[in-house]
Amino acid sequence: MNNPIIRSMKPTPQGWPRISSGIYYRDASKMITWLCDAFGFELRLKVDGDVANGEVSVVHSELTYGEGLVMVGSENMAPKRRLV
Repeated sequence: MNNPIIRSMKPTPQGWPRISSGIYYRDASKMITWLCDAFGFELRLKVDGDVANGEVSVVHSELTYGEGLVMVGSENMAPKRRLV
């Protein structure tokens, strides 16, 4: 391969997928439960944050499905990005 970015990639740590994604929801706790119940995801990690409007925000979570990983968090934790 001649692509310098690909040549410089480090190996994936054991037990981690090559690609993972992040999704943000208004009620992340409810969505985590739904994703686990409806599709069979398994909760590997969940970090709760502050309470706002009577709901606990999810700072970070990791759901696994086979070798895949999805990170789920509350929408107020989403990175603030400008669209160009």
